Amino acid sequence: MTPFSNNMPKDNTDLRHALYAGEIFRIPATPESLKAVAYANKHLAASMGNPTETAHTRMTEKELLDTMRKIRNAIIEDKMAQSLVRSMIESAGFLPSDNTFDVMRVRAVMPKGHNNSSLKRSYSVHRDTWYANPQCQINWWIALHDVPEDRAFSFYPEHFEKPVKNDSDLFDYNDWMQTVGWQNTRGQGDVPYPYALNCPPKTERTSFSCNVGDIILFSSAHLHGTNPNETNLCRFSLDFRTVHLEDHKNGKGAPNVDNDSTPDALHDYIMPERTAA
Repeated sequence: MTPFSNNMPKDNTDLRHALYAGEIFRIPATPESLKAVAYANKHLAASMGNPTETAHTRMTEKELLDTMRKIRNAIIEDKMAQSLVRSMIESAGFLPSDNTFDVMRVRAVMPKGHNNSSLKRSYSVHRDTWYANPQCQINWWIALHDVPEDRAFSFYPEHFEKPVKNDSDLFDYNDWMQTVGWQNTRGQGDVPYPYALNCPPKTERTSFSCNVGDIILFSSAHLHGTNPNETNLCRFSLDFRTVHLEDHKNGKGAPNVDNDSTPDALHDYIMPERTAA
């Protein structure tokens, strides 16, 4: 399986089915994605100063993590962020009336952050489906600046349809949201963060570089993990997820080869805005 396809289907049904089959697409920056980038970077610069990629030189790790938490919470409460997501998915052929999505999140990967023992599970190799996400979930990842391979993340495409030993059977979404929640900055302790117990060798991973505003589109069932950031610059990105409601209803999506998490996280997604008949 090639890591990225250069032939992205124009028909949305064909595109979704290609993603469910394991294809990964890179969408060059669009006017809509660049608006989302400007929105997120404005939040980051207001709290961290410019350039944001050197924020760690002006703040302690705790200050940076606390600032990220405040930025994420502000974005979650902002209807503008939801509007930006709808514009991005519509420009890629995903009708907002047919798809639900979760909140837009801003993420930071700090230099040497993988050496912080309290955050190590954030760097583990995993499938998003192990966190009770639907098999038909599609992940959208957007670069907030130019990202070279050594600050990106990696896929293990040959394991898309191969079971990988993991601890997703310990994950209960409802319990986890009550005790931890997404992007907790207080440390991860002993709570379950499902990950690959037998991680494939690094020789099997495929990474990428991309330009600001580029969108990486892939199935939530892909095995992937954040690359250790050995550079002297932070990496900032946006991401969110979509679920086609009819596909979910009809049991369509990527093959479930090793996911035992429960129940279904879909009830926390943002439902489509229906127009009156």
